[in-house]
Amino acid sequence: MSMPPDGPGHDPVYDPYRESGLPRTNPAQMAGVFLLIVGTINLLMAGYLVLNTAAIKAMSSAEFAKVWLDAYARAGAPPPAADWPAVQAGMAVGCFIWAGVSLIASVIIILGGVKMMTLRSYGLAMTGSVLAMIPLISCCCLGGQGIGIWALVVLLKPEVKALFR
Repeated sequence: MSMPPDGPGHDPVYDPYRESGLPRTNPAQMAGVFLLIVGTINLLMAGYLVLNTAAIKAMSSAEFAKVWLDAYARAGAPPPAADWPAVQAGMAVGCFIWAGVSLIASVIIILGGVKMMTLRSYGLAMTGSVLAMIPLISCCCLGGQGIGIWALVVLLKPEVKALFR
């Protein structure tokens, strides 16, 4: 994909292609787009975690215990002797923390993809690529890992690294 020399947002002072002698193409463009997609899916899943946390907190302790006791009964497993209000509070806190970390990571992955596509901020592009590969943060597990590895391979090429500002 070629980039116009004087398109909107063109910075006349900085032209990585003129300095490198490479053709006016962005070898990091496609990996950046896929990184952006992974980050957006992760952001949607983090939003789901926030809603899940709100649902856990909205249940009464009796409802929460009934849901779990019914699940144990359907599975044919003996239910544990548990302090269900404490279990409910622990699950809500755990989901809230997981949602918060996922939201922050998703935003960094999205920003990393955008920076990769615009050839700005090499460090943020690298950080977004690494975060996309972490399974508990990235909901796309194998997809996120594959795209994150691909983005890292692209970013580690000397000719691509030279294009970043």
